[in-house]
Amino acid sequence: MPTVIKNLPSWLRRDRLRVELGAALHLQVSPSMIRDYALPDYVRLKRLGPKPLRRLLGIDLFYRFVRSRAPLVLPGDWDLHATPVAETPTHRFIAELVAAGYDYRATAAYARMIAEIDSGKAIRHKKSIIDSRDKVEAHFAYYCGVCRSMAADGYRRESARDPLCVMIGRHGNIVKEEKGRHRLAVAQLVGVPMIPVWVRHIHPLWVEELRRTFPGSAAEAIRAGLQRLDIS
Repeated sequence: MPTVIKNLPSWLRRDRLRVELGAALHLQVSPSMIRDYALPDYVRLKRLGPKPLRRLLGIDLFYRFVRSRAPLVLPGDWDLHATPVAETPTHRFIAELVAAGYDYRATAAYARMIAEIDSGKAIRHKKSIIDSRDKVEAHFAYYCGVCRSMAADGYRRESARDPLCVMIGRHGNIVKEEKGRHRLAVAQLVGVPMIPVWVRHIHPLWVEELRRTFPGSAAEAIRAGLQRLDIS
């Protein structure tokens, strides 16, 4: 059972530490600093029940509620189960586009998607369904456009629908989680020098380490630790 569910009172109210830190949780970092990808254990709640039932009843709403109430300092081994960002399917997809000079029809990813569509399969991507050649073309054209835009203008915060969410592991390493995986991959691969991130969770062992270095409250120690990561 996810840790956040075991401790009901902690997610039935707003997290005071998160509120106290506020803007300090928004950092500017180099994309190269984010080498790991992992998810907090409560993400498993998204998969409750069969897919048709989840779509019909909106079970995902429960996950969203838990996510919004999950504490800033989140225990568990989520950071130990991290995968290198460069080995994720998202990063490999963007890397293939960049290596092909955005000639996406020459990529293996394009060939695979076309083959699936021609065989009668539909492809789910985020909240969209790709079920025609035209939609495949639009899918690749969109990500090529994102790559070109970010290469020319850097990361434009005003164009993003949601923040790039990260977590801080027990050793102070920045771990990518949900929201913004494609944008991170693009930033890393086209050479964007700096991106904004929002720290959603921090491992308690890092907080313990910070409190041995910085005097004061937990919030003051975390703020000092986050300032060391910020390059703005």
